[in-house]
Amino acid sequence: MHDRSTLQEVTFFNKHKNVVDYFEYAGDVLASFSWDRFCFLWDMRVGGGDPVARLKDSYKLYSGQMTGYTIVAAGKGLTVWDARNLSAPQAKMAHNNAVDTYCVQWRPSAQFGDCFVSSGSQGRIDVFFREGESVDTYSMPVHSKRDVYSVRFGERRMVSGSGKLVVCDFNPADAAEDEVEAEGGGYEDVDTDEDEDEDEDEDNEDEDENEDDNEDEDEGMA
Repeated sequence: MHDRSTLQEVTFFNKHKNVVDYFEYAGDVLASFSWDRFCFLWDMRVGGGDPVARLKDSYKLYSGQMTGYTIVAAGKGLTVWDARNLSAPQAKMAHNNAVDTYCVQWRPSAQFGDCFVSSGSQGRIDVFFREGESVDTYSMPVHSKRDVYSVRFGERRMVSGSGKLVVCDFNPADAAEDEVEAEGGGYEDVDTDEDEDEDEDEDNEDEDENEDDNEDEDEGMA
């Protein structure tokens, strides 16, 4: 942590034993999510030293979110803790064929229950609606087999990123009552440089194949 005016390091947090892939802070509380399978909570008023809480998961953590009393970590599916009772996770959510989960966003709502949207490997975007002990889940395979490293949603749209950005219509209130289309209308692909390179490679391969066909045809005529 650095001093804002001087940019000099004033304290650091070094209790994790592996990569810290993500962190969030709210007020004076900092939450760090690490490949060592822990989410640490730190009191930034105290600075370095020991975390005030250590939340252990069963898989390395890539990201998370801390809002109010709710802490959600993304690793192999999602793990949810209530900061008022950290003795055990409040909930765990994952599909049967659980994949690595790289990013998560959630929003609470009294209308349709908590909405969790996560992205991960194999092109998956998973949506979980949780109300009390009930959890409804479904998947949106919008990125083929590419790993999806980020996802964000609002009241009208969802944006997710892999080798390309995909924008789709997504209203959590409607989605809680109806199924969201997993393919087809509503999606807009935004190509990145990586996609353009792949398209160019495919075009070059097609040109090479056409040249080979022409050579074969010339030899046949000769």
